[in-house]
Amino acid sequence: MVAKKEVVVSPNDQSFMVEAIIHFQLKHVNIVNLHCWERVDDTLTLFMEYCSGGDIKGNIDRIKGKEALNYFSQLMDGVAYLHSRGVAHRDLKLENLLLTAQKVLKIADLGLADVFLVNGEEVQLSGTVGSRAFMAPEVIQCSGYSGPPVDLWSCGIIFFNLTTKGRPWEQAAPNEDRSYKMWLDKNEELNTLIPWCWLSESCRSIVDILLEPNPQKRLSGWKKHRQG
Repeated sequence: MVAKKEVVVSPNDQSFMVEAIIHFQLKHVNIVNLHCWERVDDTLTLFMEYCSGGDIKGNIDRIKGKEALNYFSQLMDGVAYLHSRGVAHRDLKLENLLLTAQKVLKIADLGLADVFLVNGEEVQLSGTVGSRAFMAPEVIQCSGYSGPPVDLWSCGIIFFNLTTKGRPWEQAAPNEDRSYKMWLDKNEELNTLIPWCWLSESCRSIVDILLEPNPQKRLSGWKKHRQG
């Protein structure tokens, strides 16, 4: 059984072809497998691995304890693979994480993915893309940014969702979101608010690393954590 994604494209629009080309080259247990694609006139059809378990968002209330940590571990394995291939997803969120019948997590929808390694050299990405609640602050600020730290930030939001069933804030913009400003200011009162008060001490250490506002520190901190 396969899943189909059909997209209507204009004659000069190559963005969906880029998605297909990037996705087709990725082979990992935690990435939805793209079997093949075809373009007929103005319709591009992607034929992908079918995931009968639905997405993480639809299952979030049933995911508890060790199962949440297991899904997070699978997510990070998939993200590490993407980055090893020079690809940043840029739209990691609960809806783009699918489950198989065997409870294997699969990263899906690479429509906003981009290549950040060209001939072995890292290039800056641009564009305010993704879902705002999962966007890193450097993306919201519309500045050029490094690909991997952006994905790590989204993983931090997902981890918070998995472990508390809530969001830390609606957007990483201090002038627009009080909770995020409290986070930047290291305001201890934040820890008494829902859902922050539901975050365990052990989970908090991962949140501190992945939701580090400085992208360079975020990346280096996570690398040290994975090596430790």
